[in-house]
Amino acid sequence: MTVADEEGCRMGYAAIVLAILGVAIGLVFRLRFLLGAVTLLLVISLAFAFSRDYGVSGTILAIIVSQVILQGSYFLGLVSRMIFSVVQRKPVSFSKPETEHLRDG
Repeated sequence: MTVADEEGCRMGYAAIVLAILGVAIGLVFRLRFLLGAVTLLLVISLAFAFSRDYGVSGTILAIIVSQVILQGSYFLGLVSRMIFSVVQRKPVSFSKPETEHLRDG
């Protein structure tokens, strides 16, 4: 395995970890936590790109790809949380007197 293959493999692992992190944030936290995570990811992406000497276009691409992965998986986490809450919700059933009270009101 060459050095380029190893680096590509590590980048793939980083993308998977980032996607899992995004889903976890979407399932557990709200938008404010996402804003902090996005800001932190921006700083980490900049530091990583500059340390690897990617240049301007490589740095922009690294930032965009990492942000898209995090925010897309965050959205999937939100959708999953919504589906879980709908599935767990029980249908509301009214008894006969309550139904008549609602009609009269």
